[in-house]
Amino acid sequence: MRTLPAVLIILVIQAGFAQDDYVQQIEQYRAERDQVFQNPETSPLPENRSIQPDSLRYYPVDEKYRIDARLTVSDEQPEVLLTTSDGKNASFIKYGEISFMLDGKSYSLDVYKTGDFADLTWQDETLFVPFTDDESGELGRYVPLGIPVGGDQAVIDFNKAVNPYAAYNNSYSSPMAPGNSMGVGLPVGERKYEDR
Repeated sequence: MRTLPAVLIILVIQAGFAQDDYVQQIEQYRAERDQVFQNPETSPLPENRSIQPDSLRYYPVDEKYRIDARLTVSDEQPEVLLTTSDGKNASFIKYGEISFMLDGKSYSLDVYKTGDFADLTWQDETLFVPFTDDESGELGRYVPLGIPVGGDQAVIDFNKAVNPYAAYNNSYSSPMAPGNSMGVGLPVGERKYEDR
């Protein structure tokens, strides 16, 4: 009977622990999101709509959608207008573009600075990627993004994708970016509200 080398066994165990740590990180991230919705002072839900602990639904954590990427910073970082959910325009700084591969296909999405939109202030990241896909509601979803420390290597994690506040309450004005279309469905992150 052949046995696995001890070094290989150790590497397999370490990989398992690393995956567990990652899942816990995403679960903590989602728990913080849930707390925002459960707190009457921070929840975007209308006052007459009660929130249940399981009101936000998520796809299972899938490390496939935590993707190494390249972030190209715009030299000028122009101010651009994004259409909002209430049909208006809002100014955002286009920080650059993030490029990555998924299932053998290349993608490039615009990246913006978060500004002061309520949708984007519950977490600490200073950049966000609005995108549409076949699993999102009509307003699309957002992925928060941190600024890389040196170099252009970044990670875009669609397990952190969330719905705009306007998906829950049309009194909010949430930015959209229909040009950032994935063209496929990403069964990852926060599910659209209609799926709850």
